[in-house]
Amino acid sequence: MLWLQQIIPKSKLFTKHSKYFCFILHFLQKSNENHEKFPLFLCLFIDRLKKIRYFNKNFEHNLGMRNRMQDYKKMDKYCQSNLYNHVPNRPRLLRFSSLFVIASGLLLAIILMAIMNSNNETMVQSTTENVGLSVSATQNNSSIDPIPNQAQTIHQPVAPQWQNIPIAEGDTLISLLSDLNVNSQDTFDLLNIPEVKKTLAHLSVGQNLQVKINDDNHLTALRYPVSDSTILTVSNENNNYVAKLDHLKTNVKDVYTSATINNSLYTAASQAGLSTKTTMQLINIFSSKVNFSKDIHQGDSFQLIYQDKYNKKQDLGPGDILAARLYVGDKAYTAIAYQDKNGETNYYTPTGGSLKSGFLRKPVHYTRVSSPFNMHRFHPILHIRRPHEGVDLASPRGTPVKAAANGKIVFMGKDGGYGNLIKIDHGHYVATRYAHLSRFAKGLHVGSYVHEGQRIAYVGSTGLATGPHLHFEVRIHNIPKNPFTVALPNFGKPLPTKDKTNFLAQADKLMVELNQKQPTTMLANNITTSPSSSNNDSQA
Repeated sequence: MLWLQQIIPKSKLFTKHSKYFCFILHFLQKSNENHEKFPLFLCLFIDRLKKIRYFNKNFEHNLGMRNRMQDYKKMDKYCQSNLYNHVPNRPRLLRFSSLFVIASGLLLAIILMAIMNSNNETMVQSTTENVGLSVSATQNNSSIDPIPNQAQTIHQPVAPQWQNIPIAEGDTLISLLSDLNVNSQDTFDLLNIPEVKKTLAHLSVGQNLQVKINDDNHLTALRYPVSDSTILTVSNENNNYVAKLDHLKTNVKDVYTSATINNSLYTAASQAGLSTKTTMQLINIFSSKVNFSKDIHQGDSFQLIYQDKYNKKQDLGPGDILAARLYVGDKAYTAIAYQDKNGETNYYTPTGGSLKSGFLRKPVHYTRVSSPFNMHRFHPILHIRRPHEGVDLASPRGTPVKAAANGKIVFMGKDGGYGNLIKIDHGHYVATRYAHLSRFAKGLHVGSYVHEGQRIAYVGSTGLATGPHLHFEVRIHNIPKNPFTVALPNFGKPLPTKDKTNFLAQADKLMVELNQKQPTTMLANNITTSPSSSNNDSQA
């Protein structure tokens, strides 16, 4: 760079175009100071040359040229205020010969060659220094840190483990695998297997889907319990999925448990290890005898003998209750299960009588009786004396309403102050009414036959009602009666005479065990759970 700065001022070109060569020398100086910014300086230099216009004096009065002159002044002012602000101002109108253009081109070529050579020398020198430093650093550290063994750094893949994925409402196989980030191609290949497509089209809520996924998010295995005795198994063999249905023998054992109620039946049942399914079955068995919202108190207790199902791979959960005894105050209620030839299971008293009266006097789970049966009640809305021909059972909006007994729907719709109303004829001149309903159960209409405990509607506050509740009426010969106290015929299904001998033999065996094992008397968590002695493990 220095030799160019020494030669250029002595040339004839410099004497003729001194201002422009001063500009070139300034460019060389800036480029020499900042090699890395050479492209920027070069662009600015070329831009500066482009702004040198040749203007003919004959066009000075041309309007278009005046506009270009104004543009030129703006660009010139911007250029002077930035990088090259100390370059001498040139004349507004200039003439330059072709010799100047040729000289400028040669000068640019010389500049480029000089800068490239200087950059190469600098890079070679810095590379040599870096190599020397790295070699010396390696020599210094070689005596301190030995090179690790390559065998020790090899990553050992971890074998995938089974994952249990609980199935919730609305889950599908695609959504579950997507949440696990399983490779989409694996999901596509899996759904193309006929067994998988047929079996896993609808997943059962509460079941567990078991999967194995490797580190690369590829599905290696899958298991799903289709039923108590059938399991779908999918494995990856030679990069192909193979599905098969394993049919397993189901083993059944009888389990005895008992507990004393402290806070609630649900708490005691949970502490005794009972599932929600078994607890609800216990409540349904005695629902016609006991109001579990009102009648259960601290110190009450229960005994159960129920089935536990399992196979060689897993526990399948509880089966049906075989025998149950519930102590409420000074009363004891006992139920014995019996399965008929059609596979239908019903519960009876130990002597074979119908445990259920066949009529639900309280066809909804309620929190309180907001208004009792009263033929002289003062109406809270109309403010007049008006007979209240039923009972009002306060319950949250949307609580299911059940049919009190088997019967036929004779009316379903709106009826004045009743709001949404259902009337059911049960025969024996007995009829029931269910009023203030928010909506009706799907699939029902006038003429539909319903059975005891079937869901028919939902609690609401339609019609003349101050809040959500069920207005429930019982009418005999169309005369309103108190649902809680009226004498009703037995709607229960009796045990068939032909089955009574077999039932009594089974009931005697279960009663012996219930009588031998009395419930615990301690509160809170005094629980007894043991395999039942009345039955050995059996296979179903």
